[in-house]
Amino acid sequence: AHQVVKALVPRAILLGSHTTEANLSILKELVRRMAVKPGTRSIVLVSSGFFLRDDRHEEATELMDRALRAGVVINSFSTQGVTAIIPGGTAEAPPGLQIDVKQEFERKRAYADEGIMQELAGATGGTFFHNDNDYFAGFKRLAEQPEFIYILGFSPQNLKLDGSFHALKVTVRNVSSPTVQARRGYWAPNQAADAAEAAKEELREQVFSRDEIHDIPVDLHTEFFKSGEEKAELTVSALINPDSLRFQKAAQRNDDTVTVVTGVFDGNGNYISGIQRVVQLHLRDRTLSALESAGINVEETFTLPPGRYLVRVVVKDAGGQATAARNQGVEIP
Repeated sequence: AHQVVKALVPRAILLGSHTTEANLSILKELVRRMAVKPGTRSIVLVSSGFFLRDDRHEEATELMDRALRAGVVINSFSTQGVTAIIPGGTAEAPPGLQIDVKQEFERKRAYADEGIMQELAGATGGTFFHNDNDYFAGFKRLAEQPEFIYILGFSPQNLKLDGSFHALKVTVRNVSSPTVQARRGYWAPNQAADAAEAAKEELREQVFSRDEIHDIPVDLHTEFFKSGEEKAELTVSALINPDSLRFQKAAQRNDDTVTVVTGVFDGNGNYISGIQRVVQLHLRDRTLSALESAGINVEETFTLPPGRYLVRVVVKDAGGQATAARNQGVEIP
């Protein structure tokens, strides 16, 4: 039996890893798509749970951080219901060492499977419904939005890149018998994040967000020309004020790199099309002075059918790490 178990364990781990990877990928994509939706955004994750291995904790942490930045609350609904393990076994399975081992395994399995669901809810301000067979009450409870949600953050100093778990504790003072649902802690990464990839991912999230950012003054204008009954040319112009850009002086030139992403979404928040343009600035003082008066104009054109659209422009300044994000609605009759 020992050899049979050893032979089956790798296969079970492989299948479980595929399930976990699929679940995390779907949740990550769902959070990304919901980030562009208006109003309050929440997900109800209905599952019997899935096991999260130690090598997947970094992905789960990334998912939680992305949900927090996008303002998406994840509520978890465990379909395991009331977990009842009869001490001493049953008539079909009399007491014995085998039953004791099996019951201990079942307890640990149920706890491990639900652990990630509890963590997702606690980290994003959601509710974890479990150990209850009243499904109707559970769905009703998860559909209700909390009256208040607080987002607390800090930047750990001298963090070791060892993949270890760091516990967090939230304490509410001067309140009688408070009930706090919060993140239990976080997992340190195993290696330093790639700066280029992190910047690219941050820019992608900002494009799919709805929040406006005004670090850099940007005037957004749109106009369309109908070339037929079912086709129109939509022109999007972003006029960037260079006063807020951080130029670097080099060889009597003012250098900076500005990335401009123009995205178009339909009336339901679905991504339609987008264009990224990188503007390399290598300007003499006289040219920069003239540009400060005229501004930097970036213009993009999209071919679209009639309908309602949301245009979003995100501007990223490499020199000062400043960002601008603007939204504008367009209706093409």
